[in-house]
Amino acid sequence: LVALRHAFALLLAAVPRTKEIAPGVHMPTMSLGTCCGSDPSVGVAPWLASGGVGIDTANDYHDQPAIATALKATGAARDKIFLTTKVPAGVAALHGPGKLDCSLDPQRAVDVLKENLAQLRMTHVDLVLLHGPCELQGTAAAVDPAKANAAQWQGMQMALSSGLTRAIGVSNYNVTHLEALLAAPTTRVKPAVNQCQMSINGSAFCSPETGVCLHGPGHDDATIAFCRTHNITYEA
Repeated sequence: LVALRHAFALLLAAVPRTKEIAPGVHMPTMSLGTCCGSDPSVGVAPWLASGGVGIDTANDYHDQPAIATALKATGAARDKIFLTTKVPAGVAALHGPGKLDCSLDPQRAVDVLKENLAQLRMTHVDLVLLHGPCELQGTAAAVDPAKANAAQWQGMQMALSSGLTRAIGVSNYNVTHLEALLAAPTTRVKPAVNQCQMSINGSAFCSPETGVCLHGPGHDDATIAFCRTHNITYEA
């Protein structure tokens, strides 16, 4: 445990501490990701003890109640934590046949965020993301994916104006998805963040159910460049 804390501290000291993603909203440049079987009861306390601030979770990680319990046990003040969560949207298609969560009703995104907040025992988060574009649902989608993306983004804007989150963004969007979202007539606030995979040599981001791929192996230079041009923070 001591060695783990020391490693965290060295990593945190090696990079800038924060990035302003929206007016007055400073996101830590490193966060504790809780995806894919990690145990918040093991990771959260040493992360915070080593100086970590950011914690990244999602509705479909199914660990938000455990994160709430771990945070309570540490006694960490709310303003000392930067909490990111996600609304499934198109990523729901990754979890099996029939798992569709794209809607033309903007309220759907608000309702899922409220569910996240209840699980986290929080009144607000610092950043909420649409976890994936509705194109991931392929031919199974009952609605036009681009229209569903715009509608869910409208819900995210509603959540922002209601104080349920301090910033809003997307995840796993490529240039095509971003261009359509920015051009939608209901888009008033552009995404503060686009969270995607990035590695030297990784696997393509594809839905095993629909066969739809969003990014090629490793990283998507075109999307990174687009985000830089449009002042959207690219997070990996």
